[in-house]
Order: sequence, then structure tokens, then C-alpha cells
Amino acid sequence: MILSDFQGNIYVFYQKNNSNYSIIKKYDPAGRLLADLNEENGLEKISDWSFWDVDEKDNLFVCEYGYSGYPFLRFNKRGSLTVKELIPFRKNFLMGFFLRNNNIYLLTDVNIRDNRVIKISKVSEDLKFTRELYTKTCKPLIKVPIFSGSLTSFYKPYSKLKNKWAVDSEGLLYIADTSQYQISVYNQNGELVKVIDRPDYKPLKVTDIDKQVYYDRFFGPPYGSGIPDKIKRRIIKEYKFPVYKPGIKKMIIDDEDRIWVLTYEINDQYFSGVDIFDRQGIYLQRVWMTLFPEFVRDDKIYCISDDGYGGAVSRVYAFVKNEL
Repeated sequence: MILSDFQGNIYVFYQKNNSNYSIIKKYDPAGRLLADLNEENGLEKISDWSFWDVDEKDNLFVCEYGYSGYPFLRFNKRGSLTVKELIPFRKNFLMGFFLRNNNIYLLTDVNIRDNRVIKISKVSEDLKFTRELYTKTCKPLIKVPIFSGSLTSFYKPYSKLKNKWAVDSEGLLYIADTSQYQISVYNQNGELVKVIDRPDYKPLKVTDIDKQVYYDRFFGPPYGSGIPDKIKRRIIKEYKFPVYKPGIKKMIIDDEDRIWVLTYEINDQYFSGVDIFDRQGIYLQRVWMTLFPEFVRDDKIYCISDDGYGGAVSRVYAFVKNEL
């Protein structure tokens, strides 16, 4: 994962060899190493599943994926570390966050009576005010006994919001949570203010290869290796896929509030289709890319490639936008 602060410095998560932990290094815009934040603060472990963002004062916040009361590691621009906790959300599962205008926008996932309840909440920086902006309830498609006879729920494919939500510089919330090519935009009170779409989009059918990718994720290591074959066959028989894929696969908002949308469309060279909209939601252009941007700042597009084994960063690319 990579991220930029408002001075153009770049933070890179490097996965430690043969582990689930990462180190964070900070580089200047020219790519010169400025700091190893783990080493300077005596941190041996930061989860590879962590989420992070930078606030307007160039403080870097890192939070681990999961149920831990959300201890936020806060590194100031000099690299010094302090820790905050979001105690009111201890029972929820963190799926991502953004920092905007002295507020923390949290994407959480909590199980309530076997239903997955996805929420986006706005929390003030002093942790004294919370407003729910968005809620979605997902019912399980099937429930099967996998480990020790306890039931495990499987939900509708493509239902997670990770990588399909964003917050712009004014605090407007963008969500792509439907089967259509559609982005819903909400204000600070959680009210729908507009919908962005692409009328010429033609839905793509879910293929057998798409289904196999899902099954590989279910049955692969580390959690799926112990699932009995009988249970695997039952899941494959009962699990229902939609006819069409969602219109939107991923989405980011750049430093000028332009919206970058990755679709499931692929051209003859196996490049992925990326649509760009301006801050009013007006369609600007389509580009074909091999790598979807991690972020865009000062008209430079930053992408990463991994090593093919678990997602460790091996190269960071910066493209000038007008060269696309």
C-alpha cells in the first residue's frame, strides 16, 4: 500500500518476509528515504491488514483491521508516535477509514442476529460526536457447519464496500453499493444529494472463472484448508451468484475531487477500463490501465505492483496524468 501527505511525501507499506506484518517507510517526492517509522518508534509489528490515511496537518494515522477497539497509531510529520482508541466502536469490525476536515469517517461491519450490518459513521477528532451516515443490512445466503459444528454464514458476492467508498475534500460521501454502474453521493447529514452513473454501461455476466475465484478464496489457506469436502460441495451447490457483476469494482477520489472508477471491463490487451469524472459528476474520459491508482496528486498517478505472493510492494510507479 502507498499513500501521500500534503507535501508530496510518500509512505510505503512493505510486507516483512514470510510474515503478516509490515514496516512503514517515508520517502520524499524524489524517492529518497526520509524515515523508517517502525525503527524510529520501536515498533516490531504492524498488521499487514492495516488501514491508513493522512490528515490536513500531515499526521499519518494507521489502524489495524479487526476488533481491537481501534487503536489508531498517529505519527506526526516528524515521525513521533501517539496512540488513540475509538472505544465506542469496540464491538464493530473495522473495514476502512478516511480523515477529512478534522473528522474520522469509519467503515464498519458488525454481525447482528446473523445479519451483516455495514455502517459508515462520522466521528469528530476529539471522539465526542458520532453520526451515522449510511447503513446497509446483508442477510446470509447460506449457513453451513464448518468448524466444531458451529454455523458459518456466507453472504452475497460483491456485497463488501471496501474499495467502493470514498470521501471528498468537502466531506461528501461517495458509495458504489448496487449492482448497477451507480455512485450515490451523501451530505454530512447522510442525505442523498445526487447519483452519478454512466448510461452507456453494459453489464457483464458473472462467469465460471469468476465463481472459481470466489471458491478459491473460501477454500484456500489459511481458513479454508480444513473445510471437509462434503461441506465444500454443499457450498458450491447452494451458493447463488448474481447474473451480472457490479458496474464498479473500485473507486478513489483524487486531490482535485475527481472520481476514478475501476470497472470489470477489459480490452483486447487485457487492460482494465478506468472512468474519470469531475467533482460535479460529469464524465471526463475513459483510460485503459494495467494498474489502478492508489492515489493521484499534483497530476501524478501513483500505482504499485506486488511480488505476486501475498501483495508485498515491490515497485511504486508514478505516471504523469497527461501521458495516459
